[in-house]
Amino acid sequence: MDPSADGQWRNDVDQSISRLESGMQEILDYLRNQAPPAAPPVTAAAPTSSTDSPAYLEPRLSPPEVFKGDPDQCRAFLTQCAIHFELQPSAFPSDRAKVAYVISLLAGKAKLWGTSEWLNNPELCSSFDDFSLELIRVFCPVLPSREASRGLLTLRQGERSVMEYITDFHLLSADCSWNEDALMDVFSFGLRESIKDELSTRDYPRTLKQLEDLANRIDLRLTERRRERRALTTAFPQPALHSAPYAPASAPGPARMPEPEPMQRDAQASPRRRGHVESAVVFVSTVAVMDTSSVPVLLGVKPGWDAPDSLPPQLSCYLRLVWFLSEPQILR
Repeated sequence: MDPSADGQWRNDVDQSISRLESGMQEILDYLRNQAPPAAPPVTAAAPTSSTDSPAYLEPRLSPPEVFKGDPDQCRAFLTQCAIHFELQPSAFPSDRAKVAYVISLLAGKAKLWGTSEWLNNPELCSSFDDFSLELIRVFCPVLPSREASRGLLTLRQGERSVMEYITDFHLLSADCSWNEDALMDVFSFGLRESIKDELSTRDYPRTLKQLEDLANRIDLRLTERRRERRALTTAFPQPALHSAPYAPASAPGPARMPEPEPMQRDAQASPRRRGHVESAVVFVSTVAVMDTSSVPVLLGVKPGWDAPDSLPPQLSCYLRLVWFLSEPQILR
């Protein structure tokens, strides 16, 4: 490298460093000559309202669910929107901003209606209260107090728990204008019969809250007892009773009467048999005057039967009569 060129480069670097040092010195001299700023006077901080608080202090809320025009969800939807407007005032500085936020959460027929109102009715969209009333009129025209009264009169606990019954009861009673005594009567009437029986043995509560707490305790205790009984049944099963084998029912037949005793045959004989016996008695009374040779024919005895010849005619006739009375197939 040429010594003259190297010396020139070093000279330029030294001059640049000198200019930088002089510039820094000028800056430092300027700052030293400046007077220190006066401290602002300390004053008591004025309380700030919730409307003047910074945005980062406002709570973060989940947006309300989309409203599709369901009448049961109309008031709940507007309530969720009002909560957002109250807790996040910086995000909704005007009523028109609130109405625009509500319209952005509409869907289906409700969205078509809200879009039409925004384009054709600017006065309505400049007031959130007026817009809310119109939304209720269009999508929830039924008076909530009348519907709540009808719902309370038909509300029953059924197989649900008392806590679930209380939840449904409060949803309806919130829109009802009944006094506490009427609400207590309707609440008791809708309870399950087993809980009513337990309530009848207790002192009646003075307030609706006391009645709800008492009914809930009774329901929990009855549920525990059912679980205890099921546990005992599982741990100690009852022996199965052996029943007789099933026999199909047959058509009822004529009842069979027991065979009568020999002494009762004559008493239970049919009228035809009794007539034969009476005829036999008459025959005995007249046998002495009759020809004994005709007795077998009169009695209708079987061929080949005859009394011994050594017997007297009267005794032979008597034996024939006894044999005749002892043969049912003849007298029937």
